[in-house]
Amino acid sequence: MQRIKILQVITRLVEGGAADHVLSLCANFSLLRSINSARDRFDLTLAGNQAAGGYQGKIRDARIKFFPVTSFRREISPFNDLKAFWSLYQCIKKEKFDIVHTHTSKAGILGRLAARLSGVPVIIHTPHGSIYHPTYYSRIPLFFFSLLEKAASRFTDRIIVLSEREKEEYLNYRIAPPDKFLVIRGGIDVEKFIPVPSPAGKVSINITAKKKELGIPADGLVVGNIARLSPEKGHLFCFEAFKRVVETIPNVYLLIVGSGPMEGLIKRRINELNLTEKVIMTGYRSDIPEILPVLDVSVHSSCWEGLPHAMVEAMLAGRPVVATDAGGMREAHIPGETGLIVPVNNPSALAEAMIRLLKDKALAQRMGQSARERAKQMFNLEKMIQKHRELYEELMKL
Repeated sequence: MQRIKILQVITRLVEGGAADHVLSLCANFSLLRSINSARDRFDLTLAGNQAAGGYQGKIRDARIKFFPVTSFRREISPFNDLKAFWSLYQCIKKEKFDIVHTHTSKAGILGRLAARLSGVPVIIHTPHGSIYHPTYYSRIPLFFFSLLEKAASRFTDRIIVLSEREKEEYLNYRIAPPDKFLVIRGGIDVEKFIPVPSPAGKVSINITAKKKELGIPADGLVVGNIARLSPEKGHLFCFEAFKRVVETIPNVYLLIVGSGPMEGLIKRRINELNLTEKVIMTGYRSDIPEILPVLDVSVHSSCWEGLPHAMVEAMLAGRPVVATDAGGMREAHIPGETGLIVPVNNPSALAEAMIRLLKDKALAQRMGQSARERAKQMFNLEKMIQKHRELYEELMKL
């Protein structure tokens, strides 16, 4: 049986939901091939820039075939962009891929163009969130990028979005007709985030010991914000809200887990608000399943989103969630039942929601349990993988 060769392309393998999503996709296809190579018809290769370096071990452990594109940059860089395009074009021509599936904006433009010029039969793109928001770019760059996206969509067979709201955003900008879009929600390994003694659980920690490791008193309440330190995640207005929470509940701490370009600005803002004794920044952590049980509340303060993996992971861990009404957040929740949804950029509403859950333990526990059940149903990893397989087979007319 002739295998279908697929190239997955992402701009940068840096901390965040997009890289985790792509890695899960590749790893699970790779696992299936290694278990039953005689029957599995897909042969995947991953291309991108390992700028952060943290994913190298994961790629190796999952036995994913990897093609490095070291010139990929998030920012516009004509010289590096041309090098990245030429590198991808040569790779695609040499390997004769049947499907090129691009992820994120820069890889989406350069990768789809390289695939088109190479004569690839099927081209797919997953944006991982809309860029059509002032958090990202001003009006002139947005107009320019929308022209590029419209042009690329003409030779794109399908655009996969993570939520209905993301689809609506692209339709509002008339990027492509409705029949080109397909909603496939992200999938996460459920068992990694379910604490023992649940029969399916894999997470077992000593919460007091973990708090000590993180520098949190044993009797301290913990609000956690797990996200890349970038503008769209809304950290600055989260601090404004947390300042109000501290005034009402003195023994509360804010755990900031993640790294990114805003680290310096965030540290300065914490200092300006006199929160240095109350906010703990951990940087990038690979032990998220062990950190989540420590949290009394998981807060997601984004100004704009696709549908954040970190929030789904918190739901799977049974943590009560406070989230802004950004991107696909509302689709993940039944407001008031599985979490509290507040307006974007509204520190007062965010603070009130955090205080409510910190004070009402019974409500927090009920919401956490309901959130776990909803996340298990909506964000199943096997379902995500199967939907991608079905799409690949459909477009290849198998």
